[in-house]
Amino acid sequence: MSRQMGTRLVLLFLSAVCLLSLGLPFVYRSGSDVWLQKRGTLRPVQADALGAQGQAVPLAYALYRNRFAPATALETSADAQQVQQELQEKLAALSTAGALPDPVTKRAGWIMAQQPADTTRKLENGFASATWLVLPEEEQTAYAVTACWQEKTDCVVSCTVSATQIPTDLAPNLDAYRSYLGLDALTDWEALPSEEGARAWSQAGQLALACRWRDGQFTLEAKSQTEKPWNSSAAET
Repeated sequence: MSRQMGTRLVLLFLSAVCLLSLGLPFVYRSGSDVWLQKRGTLRPVQADALGAQGQAVPLAYALYRNRFAPATALETSADAQQVQQELQEKLAALSTAGALPDPVTKRAGWIMAQQPADTTRKLENGFASATWLVLPEEEQTAYAVTACWQEKTDCVVSCTVSATQIPTDLAPNLDAYRSYLGLDALTDWEALPSEEGARAWSQAGQLALACRWRDGQFTLEAKSQTEKPWNSSAAET
């Protein structure tokens, strides 16, 4: 055998080895895919994963995803007219839905009629928030109206108003708030005890709702969390 023929045979052998090595991962992957299709996925389901019923409710799913999204944005000063208009629109929707008690609606209107010390706004992960802050010269207490809403639906997921006179029974307002948010599709709502208003929990949606008054602040809130709030101090913080 001539040297030239031997060299060609070596090159052919090396080429075959290279092609085989390139093809093995494909063969392995294809075989693995067939095996997994027959056996089903073996990936464990996370204990805190939102179930199908919760994922079918758009706002519940959005709040769930937002729970794991990075929070890096800060509220910055914004145009007072824009903030006032946005807050008035959001509070009007809550009031029309029956989620805001009348005294809170009136108090919010009074606060936003005052000259603000600052107006701020923030956009992050599909949610927007705004604050109207008043610092009366004759008083040491600050008054504020703040709200956070989903940009896609305009649904307010949290709202706080400095207020002093609040009805003692806030359960009807909480029920109205749940309907306003489109969360009646979750059928496992459970009323929770509260010394500061009304609360409810849905395991299917991993959602805690609150309508409460504490320390001169009225708050409406829809919060996504993994576990049921077992005690008032943990849930109402």
